[in-house]
Amino acid sequence: KVYRFVVFGTFDTNSDQLWTPAEAREIAAIITEWGGEVVDDLSGDTDFVVLGRKPSVRPQPDASAPIELLQAYLEERAQAQKYDELLQQATARSLPVLNENRLYSLTGLRVRDAR
Repeated sequence: KVYRFVVFGTFDTNSDQLWTPAEAREIAAIITEWGGEVVDDLSGDTDFVVLGRKPSVRPQPDASAPIELLQAYLEERAQAQKYDELLQQATARSLPVLNENRLYSLTGLRVRDAR
């Protein structure tokens, strides 16, 4: 059996106290190294959800703010909403929700091992 994982949120795989969405690729590499498959969305054959920290959302900018700032805010808000939806869906389906440490326990690998 190939286990299927959804990975979402921000992670700090290098312990630099900076939680970034880019470090989710390192989490995905661990899963792949272990023999699992990373998928983008929950489906009927998803086995695990790996959630990092919820993406942060800056305060809503004023309507007169530059369009780039408004777009960045809307993207951050959409990412935070997707995080909440994934957690809610996983809970409703009784799917295991793992954090980074629990993923390490499951796979026996850490980021440095998968590189």
